[in-house]
Amino acid sequence: MITPSLTLSQAVKSVLKENYCNFSGRARRSEYWNFILFTMILSYIVYFVALVFVALFKDSFIILIPLILFFAFFIYLFIPGLAVMVRRLHDTGRSGLYYFIGFIPFVGEILLLIFLLEDSQPNTNMYGPSNKYVSNNINPILAQGNYIPPQGNIVVQGNVVYPQNYVQGNVVPGQGNIVVPGQGNIVVPPGNIDYTPQINNAYNQNTNV
Repeated sequence: MITPSLTLSQAVKSVLKENYCNFSGRARRSEYWNFILFTMILSYIVYFVALVFVALFKDSFIILIPLILFFAFFIYLFIPGLAVMVRRLHDTGRSGLYYFIGFIPFVGEILLLIFLLEDSQPNTNMYGPSNKYVSNNINPILAQGNYIPPQGNIVVQGNVVYPQNYVQGNVVPGQGNIVVPGQGNIVVPPGNIDYTPQINNAYNQNTNV
């Protein structure tokens, strides 16, 4: 299963707040490139402010303000920018030391760009599990309510009382098909019947939960 891409705000939050100086783990493409987009937008804003200050205060010490802003901007974003690049390389199965390949003129820069554009490795590698690809064998409770294993169906045709420990925010009783772990189909006929024991039994037999 492929998890949704990170938005611009999610990527910025992940890099600057949750992983500011984190050089371990993995970062998918949407996290890295959305953060690059954010830094580009911010750098243009700082550059525009600098031009305005130069035009208005070219004969005053106030002109130093944009230079200070630019320096602070560079210092603040350098560490998290380097960290997310290392984690992006980890996501492709490469060591963060591949960062230094970018210092090779022309060829190194192209190679590093290709590495950063590569898709995530789908499986867990030496740097951790993938943030993009979630295994179909994952425990559904650990999937934060987003994953239902695609093996077998409960076809709901009536009013059913579901086991409390089964309903984790993923199931709306009485509406369509509910995909559960295991093999085969459990057909729930019409009527007001409590199927908790049967469903519990079938569910517990086909899952490790």
